[in-house]
Amino acid sequence: HELGHNMGALHDIANSYGYQPYLYYAFGDGRSGQWGTVQSYISPRSNKFSSPDLTCAGVPCGQANYTDVVRALKNVKQRVANIYEGNASDPALPAFTISPGAGHGGRVSPVTPQQAQQGSTVSFSLTPDTGYKVESVVGSCNGNLSGNAYVVTVGGSDCSFEAAFVPSGKYYLVNVTATSGGQVEPLGVTKVTPFDRLNIDIQPAPGFAIVEIDASCPGSYIEGVFYTGDIVSNCSVAVSFARSGNVASRNRSPITVPGLSAGAEYECKVTATNSYGVSNSSNGVLVTPFLATAPGRPVINNIISEDGELVVYFTPGSSGGLAVTYTVTCGENSVSSSQSPITVTGLQNDVPVECAVTATNSRGSVTSSVVVATPEEVLSGLPIWLLYQATQP
Repeated sequence: HELGHNMGALHDIANSYGYQPYLYYAFGDGRSGQWGTVQSYISPRSNKFSSPDLTCAGVPCGQANYTDVVRALKNVKQRVANIYEGNASDPALPAFTISPGAGHGGRVSPVTPQQAQQGSTVSFSLTPDTGYKVESVVGSCNGNLSGNAYVVTVGGSDCSFEAAFVPSGKYYLVNVTATSGGQVEPLGVTKVTPFDRLNIDIQPAPGFAIVEIDASCPGSYIEGVFYTGDIVSNCSVAVSFARSGNVASRNRSPITVPGLSAGAEYECKVTATNSYGVSNSSNGVLVTPFLATAPGRPVINNIISEDGELVVYFTPGSSGGLAVTYTVTCGENSVSSSQSPITVTGLQNDVPVECAVTATNSRGSVTSSVVVATPEEVLSGLPIWLLYQATQP
């Protein structure tokens, strides 16, 4: 009986005083003076938990989806076992992500982000390369480093960490520097063992490009990574970024310059060229290109019926960064405008038609869902029912 309580079950419904079990069907059952299941207060007591699959005095010991402690115990047993092992998981609690990382000289396992619930723990193994050892773990996680194991206690938010490794004996220093305009990893001084190699990731920011890699370390740059050769002395790698751009020519204004990065700031200048040479540059203007897209889908909110016409109210979607034209089509008739509402005329009264709104800009078009509406003649003056009442004695 008490183990049933520990696993979320309650007494029979009459003796549960309005409380609810962990699973809604985990009540005891019984018939007064005939039988009562283990969880109930009804006598005489049988030695069975409530279940429609068991019999008590020739009748089912429970009702499906109502009094079925046997089913409830089966469904919570693994959860109880997990609590005993210290790995409780409750689907009602939110899960948070722990993102692991490792610097040069070792690796972390598991290497992929892990999800766990608040208050639980997640263990990671730190494995140094030959000639290296674990130095520290840095990041936003609440963790404990013991030897080569790092145990994170999950808090109320996502977190990340990176394990740092250093040589356990002789080492050389590789100093990596970079100008603004991109990301370089690792940055700063890294200790490496003799004849080890270091991979340096180099990623320009939007609108920037790599203009120079000045390296005293042996190595070569291939598709976003500078791969050093064997390190046999202290050395350095200096990465320089500069804003990238493009050039376009035309014999009149305006001129469109393609190939630029959305969100990056550029300085634009104009020069003029004829058979005698090239002029000085114009003044510079800073401009940030944006990424234009097709418009978002509009939504019809309401259609009002008028005599031979329909007034369509709609909510526009995103403009995509460009001017948008909205076209309402009801049946065979269409009307365009830059805003809501749009009135479609020339329709036949009392004949239902399908209406839709199409949003169009220079990048494309998108159409709303179809709504059926019926134009109706609106009588002026008093309503007919009121006129009728007025004529009655």
